[in-house]
Amino acid sequence: MSGGNVYVRDDEFGWLGAKINSTDGGKADVTVYVPTDSEGKKKPKEVKRSIKLSEYSGESLPLQNIDADGNLIEKEDMRDLPSLHEAAILYNLKTRHEKLNPYTRVGDMVIAMNPFQWLTHLYSEEQRTLFADKIIFKAPEAGDPRKGLPPHIYETSAMAYRGLAAHGLHQSILVSGESGSGKTETVKIIMKHLAAVQSLSADSAIFSADATDAIVKRILESNALLEAFGNAKTVRNNNSSRFGKYIQLQFDVEDGRSAELAGKKLPTCVLAGSINNTYLLEKSRVVGHESAERTYHIFYQILAAPEDVKTKLWGGLAGATNSSFKYIGDCEPLLIDDMTDGQKWEETANALAGIGIEGEKFDTFMRAICTVMQLGNISFAENPSNSEETIIDSKDELNKLGDLLAVETSDIEKALTTRAVTIGRETYDKPLKLSESQETRDAFAKEIYFQIFDYIVAVMNTMTSAENNYDKANEVQEFGRVSLLDIFGFESFEVNRFEQLCINYANEKLQQLYTLDTFRSVQEEYEDEDIELESVTFPDNASVLRLVEGRVGVIALLNEECVRPNGNDETFVSKVCLVNKDNPDMLQGRLFRPYEFAINHYAGTVKYDARMFVHKNTDNISSNLLDLACKSSNELISVELKAAADARLAKPSGGRKKKGQSTTVATKFRSQLTALMNSISETRTRYVRCIKPNPEKLPVRLNLLSTAEQLRCAGVLSAIAISRAAFPTRLHHEDFIERFDFLSSARFGDDEDEKKVEAGEGNSSSRAYVEKVVLDILGDDTTVKEEGQELTAYACGKTRVYFRSGVLEQFEAKRAAALSTHVITMQRYARGYLERSHFQKVKASVIAIQATMRRYNRRKLFLRILQAAINISCWVRCIYAKKLLIRLRKYKAATIIQKYWRSALFFGYFTKCRAAAITIQKTTRGFLTRKHNMEKTEQNMRQSKTFNKLKDFKQSILKLGRAAALADAIAEKAEENKLEGIEEQDSLSDEVEVEVALLTNANEQLMRELEALKAENVKIKEKYHNTEFQLKAVSIVKNKLEDTLKVKEKDISYLRSEVAKAKQKKKHDFSVMKQAQDVKEDEYKSKISDLEAKLQAAKETIKANRRVRVQPAGLNGSFRRASLRNQKGKKKFSDNFDYDTEQDVLTNLGKKLQPIMDPIGSIMVNSNGKKKQKKKWKWAK
Repeated sequence: MSGGNVYVRDDEFGWLGAKINSTDGGKADVTVYVPTDSEGKKKPKEVKRSIKLSEYSGESLPLQNIDADGNLIEKEDMRDLPSLHEAAILYNLKTRHEKLNPYTRVGDMVIAMNPFQWLTHLYSEEQRTLFADKIIFKAPEAGDPRKGLPPHIYETSAMAYRGLAAHGLHQSILVSGESGSGKTETVKIIMKHLAAVQSLSADSAIFSADATDAIVKRILESNALLEAFGNAKTVRNNNSSRFGKYIQLQFDVEDGRSAELAGKKLPTCVLAGSINNTYLLEKSRVVGHESAERTYHIFYQILAAPEDVKTKLWGGLAGATNSSFKYIGDCEPLLIDDMTDGQKWEETANALAGIGIEGEKFDTFMRAICTVMQLGNISFAENPSNSEETIIDSKDELNKLGDLLAVETSDIEKALTTRAVTIGRETYDKPLKLSESQETRDAFAKEIYFQIFDYIVAVMNTMTSAENNYDKANEVQEFGRVSLLDIFGFESFEVNRFEQLCINYANEKLQQLYTLDTFRSVQEEYEDEDIELESVTFPDNASVLRLVEGRVGVIALLNEECVRPNGNDETFVSKVCLVNKDNPDMLQGRLFRPYEFAINHYAGTVKYDARMFVHKNTDNISSNLLDLACKSSNELISVELKAAADARLAKPSGGRKKKGQSTTVATKFRSQLTALMNSISETRTRYVRCIKPNPEKLPVRLNLLSTAEQLRCAGVLSAIAISRAAFPTRLHHEDFIERFDFLSSARFGDDEDEKKVEAGEGNSSSRAYVEKVVLDILGDDTTVKEEGQELTAYACGKTRVYFRSGVLEQFEAKRAAALSTHVITMQRYARGYLERSHFQKVKASVIAIQATMRRYNRRKLFLRILQAAINISCWVRCIYAKKLLIRLRKYKAATIIQKYWRSALFFGYFTKCRAAAITIQKTTRGFLTRKHNMEKTEQNMRQSKTFNKLKDFKQSILKLGRAAALADAIAEKAEENKLEGIEEQDSLSDEVEVEVALLTNANEQLMRELEALKAENVKIKEKYHNTEFQLKAVSIVKNKLEDTLKVKEKDISYLRSEVAKAKQKKKHDFSVMKQAQDVKEDEYKSKISDLEAKLQAAKETIKANRRVRVQPAGLNGSFRRASLRNQKGKKKFSDNFDYDTEQDVLTNLGKKLQPIMDPIGSIMVNSNGKKKQKKKWKWAK
């Protein structure tokens, strides 16, 4: 069925909508619409999946209930859904929940979704009056009185009241659901409505909220006491009932004949009283609870009471908080019905006073509760002298407990640390171990609280029962009952214990009852539709009940293990699995531990942890604790515990009892459950299934997976399986005709019948017509095979037509195929129309394009003509302009020719004059130069003789090497001390510069004296021309030079002494400079590394380019002249002056001074941070 809308299973969402793309054998390719947000506001994501049809019932996917427009069909009564299955129910509930319609019908059952908000418009006075009028006082004589009314919890209470008044049948309303689904609130709403209905007059139907009498008020206020003592905060619910309750509202029903004689349409029912029966209180919560949970509300209410009230009740409560008691524990404040624990205390105290618990009785009652709280503060320790014995180490807490019980502390310690053991006729006390003492303490606390709870229920029943409080009780033979059962829903946790077994056992009994009632309603429906009901198989849980309550079932074997000496949990599990191994609902997995077993319940398989089963089922307290309770001055503790112990040891009715054997918890619960089922079986039962839509308790949000699980646990899906066992799908006649009429050639005989069918009025003619259409569509294939039997594929009732499994899917497939054919035809015409429309549009576009192109071409031609005219006019203007240009060019060319001709004439004359001048200058300069050169040659020959006398002068010059040695010493010293600080280098560089300046001045002085010597030599040579006189003059000069050198040596020695003094001073200042140097050490290191790099670069540069300092012009000229003489073959200069040696000395001095002067000059900084100007050193090769 390609293109069909179906549902597919999903691990995250339970069920998701999908569309079939194709089917191939046992597989179907579908497009699944996966939600992308929890609120469903965003567009779902489309995911392709391949589905195995063998995993679905009937090997076909469940259909979606959609209308002709493709919208999901929403029904107030889900029996009217065309396809009724789990997914259809789930999405129908989701649609209604999102529209704030929490109630939905499934026949007589109402499904109530907890909206997690109070919807005032649903519970207004008008709504209460509306349902009372429509269903009770102004109901039609025939037909369903609920027709035309939306689903509501008021219809359940109103139908129960009507059934009691009109038919005289006892009524029961069974409310179930998991914790947090709203069971307690639903029961409250039903009770208030039932109490209010009696005040409505059959004539006026005017509701008066103030008309309730004292009994009605007492009945309604009794809920506050049950909540205070039986409700607690859990992870799922802040006000969860931790017990089951069966409230029987007693009515004085007027006799039908008397009402008829009085002219009343309906007998009057007066609420006369009520009786409460409770089941399976969660006693373990008294002594412990999870960190996110709380124990029972009454404990927190006592601690939140005013200080004067607490002190009056018991001095130990003065200043006490939740954390003062270990059983209570510290927890956050909680609001219940927008009331704090302190406000709830006032409400509880008033309710207790309303049932007669006040004054001394109230104090005794509250001190009993304080005893339970104080027992949790008793702590134990091993006896130091014997590890098998236990002592109480919290003496202060023990004294407080003794004060509460008015018992000696020694008696308390003995009762909690020993157990009386009887052997034969002798009795002795057996010491308890530490864990056993703690269990004994907890058992005592649980038993006291359980008896307090039972006492409250008993007093409430005394104060609210019709037999004790109704004025006309003696005149009533039997009170009519409307019973409300608020019991725990089916439970399946990660760890399931004894309490879960009892709860699920009760739900199995209720499910059996619900199954039978549902099957009965199906029978009635088929009879009303005039359809023969064949043998129908439906899910039956009888085998599970035999497994639990049979002669060799779980309860019997558990009781046997409790009375057996040394009975334990593992032996119990072994017996259960062995005896019931043939029962298909008894499961024992290979990986199960010895204390684990599983039962296949109607809602799913549950694995139980049997540890503590025997202990919890025994439910006995030691005789020591009973003796301790009897010694207490608190009458509630002493009387109630003694009476409970006697009741356990009493002989059960209808059977024998072994001596010393007491009734177990499971046996007692089974007896209560049997009595409950017998009581319910005598009534007309109605069902309310409460659903918790999401674990987060958020309004208008539904978790599909958890909701589907709750529907399964509530038995709703089982009821659907029963109601659809024979014919799973059904359609009203008008719906069937509207959907499938076009597939058949059959037609109505007249228009009148057609109008009736369209109006929804089923009659014989419409029934016959529908059957005609079905036969026409099915043809010869009117039967289907189910479990090897040939069965009719359909059944046509008075108002509905029913189909076997898979038949409606065949109809849908044929409908889809027919629609596909019609759609193809429609598409053909539509495509033809679209193509014609497209052609007309294209034609219009072509005409527009042609017009545009013609306009373009004409404009283009016009522009070309225009451009041609412009070009012609331009050419004409150019001709005239060129003629003018030619005339102007001729005039300008003549002018230029004249200019260049005149310039050429003057330039030729200038050239001749300049050549003549150059010739004259050249001749004159040649004559003068030759004359000068001859004079210079003669002068040089005369001076050569003088240089022979200058050997001694060379020795004097070599003394300058000492200065170089001194410079070497200074350079070495500078290198040694350059790391001692930048400031010392600056000082040393200044000294070197001073010394070098002195040497430079000395050298210059020598050069000047040499020039003076030369001048004197020339003068002497010109005047005397005598060699001896020249030698004498040279010796005089020599002496002067020697004297000068001596003076210089003295200066050098003086400089050395000054350097030594400077060293002494630097050593003295070094310690002071060291402190400043440490501060800047890191900065100086980086600078020094840079200096070393520069120094290395300078050395490499000096090695590559050996340079000498430029000599003074006079000395350098002498060297050049000497060289010229040597080249002319005169006397060699090397004999008189060692030029190479002198050059090496100067070069060596330059090498040693260069690496010092360059880096020192680069870091000389003024006080304002600016660099000093570097010394410029000129070096030459």
